[in-house]
Amino acid sequence: MRLWIPVTICIILTLFSPVLGDIKTVPPGGTVFIGEENLDISGSGVSSGSHIAWWAPGTSLDETPSDTVTVSNPARFSALGATFSGKEGIWYTLTTKTPVMKIKQPKLKVKIRDTTSDFDATGKWLPRGHLASFQIESNLYEIRSRGGISGAPVDIIITTPTRSEYSTVSGPSGSFSLKGIPVSSSLYDTGPVWNTGGTDSGTYTIQAKCTANELDSNSADPGTGVSEPITVLIQDINPLSNSGRQVEIETGSNSTGAGEKITRAPTIKPTPLQTMTTGAAAPLPQSSMASPSPSGTSRATTQQTEVPVPAASLQPAATQSPLSASATIQVSQAPTDTPASASPVPTQTKSTPLSAPGAIIAIFASMAALCLAPKRY
Repeated sequence: MRLWIPVTICIILTLFSPVLGDIKTVPPGGTVFIGEENLDISGSGVSSGSHIAWWAPGTSLDETPSDTVTVSNPARFSALGATFSGKEGIWYTLTTKTPVMKIKQPKLKVKIRDTTSDFDATGKWLPRGHLASFQIESNLYEIRSRGGISGAPVDIIITTPTRSEYSTVSGPSGSFSLKGIPVSSSLYDTGPVWNTGGTDSGTYTIQAKCTANELDSNSADPGTGVSEPITVLIQDINPLSNSGRQVEIETGSNSTGAGEKITRAPTIKPTPLQTMTTGAAAPLPQSSMASPSPSGTSRATTQQTEVPVPAASLQPAATQSPLSASATIQVSQAPTDTPASASPVPTQTKSTPLSAPGAIIAIFASMAALCLAPKRY
């Protein structure tokens, strides 16, 4: 009664089986990327146990091959890096020298483009709310030559600032899956598929990987089966602009973030008074001389006048300095020609000489006294 159900299933399996198997089936002389596994290369006439050979560039097929590999099962062939790394080019059957496949190192690179403003936003700022597209540069598009597929399947991984991952994005055409994007050319552009209006502000990391035949697992070196990670900053304000409140005073600068810049001038404090204590030598001009005084004052003598200056009252006027409060102020004293002495100068006493008449009178008085003195026998 319901025989149409299994018949329909058989038809569907028949239609889709070649498509699913084509990504593994390599036509004679087709491209195989280092890292692919479980490929079918039997179409080139390779049988189990046969040998394939590689001649280095610059050598002839008539010479001894540079390397040979034994194929154990042509229907489950793997081109792993341990065997084929550094041996890119055409591999032939050893006996008939028929091309079997062309070995290549996979190359994969991803970029993000602001389609609203039409510029490359890779490693830059993407204004939130703009539309974005993904550009994939790769040689993996050659996988489509195996037939039945539109391109090499590539996944785009978007990691948010909170370390979560996107599996889909939304754009003008609705939801766009980031899994199995068919890369069909050396420069593939998805078009504006991501509307960043509902995203959180912050730095996003983007990476691409080709999932064909375990290529991403076996060629995991950045730039091969997996691209180098890139970043993009998504937020409302351009980080390179001078937007935001800005306060400028004079010198010095501190950043408060969020586009706010505050500059401050260093605080100027007055220099404290420097007091000269009693008995210390007061700084005098080089042409002046100081002599001590018994009264405890310092007498400053110049060529014109004599001015007594009390040492205890010498205080230099306070001046403001542009130095900060932590700076050390040094006060130097000018040397004097003659240092002041702390001991008093002794006073000299001189006798006053008599005048000439007074001296004569004194002589006569002395002679009269001798004459009037009594004689003793």
